[in-house]
Amino acid sequence: MRNFKIDTWALYLLSCFPLIGMKTTVWAIGLFVLMALITGNHKGFLKTDKSIILVTSGLFLFIFLRCLFPNQNPESLSYIEVSVSLLLIPMAFKLKSGAFSTRETSVAEWLFIASTLIAFAFGMSYSLAQVSQMQIESQDLLSFHIRTFFENAVRYHPTYASVLLGATMLKLLQKLLERKNNLWLIGSLMVFAGIILALLASRTPIAATLACMVLMVALYTKSVVKSGIMVAVIAASAVLFFQTVPSFSARFKEVSVENTKLPDKKSEDSFNLRTGIFHCGLGIIKAHWIWGVGPGQVKSLLNDCYNDIAPDVYKNKNFNTHNQFMDYWAGLGIIGPVMLLLLFVLSILTLWKRNDWTGVCILLLFIGAMQTENLLTRQNGIVAFCYLLALHIFVIGKSEVETINK
Repeated sequence: MRNFKIDTWALYLLSCFPLIGMKTTVWAIGLFVLMALITGNHKGFLKTDKSIILVTSGLFLFIFLRCLFPNQNPESLSYIEVSVSLLLIPMAFKLKSGAFSTRETSVAEWLFIASTLIAFAFGMSYSLAQVSQMQIESQDLLSFHIRTFFENAVRYHPTYASVLLGATMLKLLQKLLERKNNLWLIGSLMVFAGIILALLASRTPIAATLACMVLMVALYTKSVVKSGIMVAVIAASAVLFFQTVPSFSARFKEVSVENTKLPDKKSEDSFNLRTGIFHCGLGIIKAHWIWGVGPGQVKSLLNDCYNDIAPDVYKNKNFNTHNQFMDYWAGLGIIGPVMLLLLFVLSILTLWKRNDWTGVCILLLFIGAMQTENLLTRQNGIVAFCYLLALHIFVIGKSEVETINK
């Protein structure tokens, strides 16, 4: 009888990670990995898609060794703890490849979608309720308070939450394209995606999500006209959001060529600060591009550099590189970003061959978001990445034909 399968319910619980909190998610990962080890297909583990599982496992092993040798500190141990998802989640999904029916896979996807939207609704409702009770003098402060209250409510940094929302919008778009393919519904979904992402005001995830949605329309419909219409919808929506959503306009007003100089006391905003972060990160890479400085040493060197260029501006802020490829390069040397890039290339090629355009666009979304955020150095970033990567590579499209045992 297959009416009740613990491994399926373990998948369902893991799919709710945006909502259940990271502590519960760790237990969900442990349960899913345990069930995969007990009931998984060990004989066929390396028969298909072995290159991807070898890269994820190899990347974790390299991080593990690099964190322990030659220098070990508390931050490097924390880096190992976070990075273990690169090993466990893809391995568990690989062991269960082909074990879930199409219906079970669909349920898991809808649980992920629902969990993300519920978490966002709760976080934004709390944030707007708090902001409504305050007297805020400028749009810059409004954006800051909305993002801060949101993070306090759901324990998700707004940028990480925006990436999850982006992936959710791409999955919803897939459902529309496969069943309805109605331009009005698709355009409405894009406007809805723009609205909720504009509230969180994370610049790169907004741009990456909307660009990937247009690409998905092009890949699924093969229509230049429909893709052009979606571009026009996005452009019109962006103008509307800029005029009507204060948090959105405040964040995007910071973006300018003139605002790329190194920060000082007279010039300090989130975009300008990143100029100094990039300057310091690039300096570490230039000096240690072959072997890196070790994952646990990057922040201390960055802080030293911040103190040199603008000590008052960066005081007590402890910024990381805000670029995942730069973080791996600074900490691990050239091998780190090469292995990460190899993982993306192999995964996108695999999904492209299967015509899994949603999976391709989700990975492109992560690539875009990683240009301005270290998504793989926090649990809620690396779990999202590994879950979505492994789900599309090892489960979606490989679901077994559902049978009913009487």
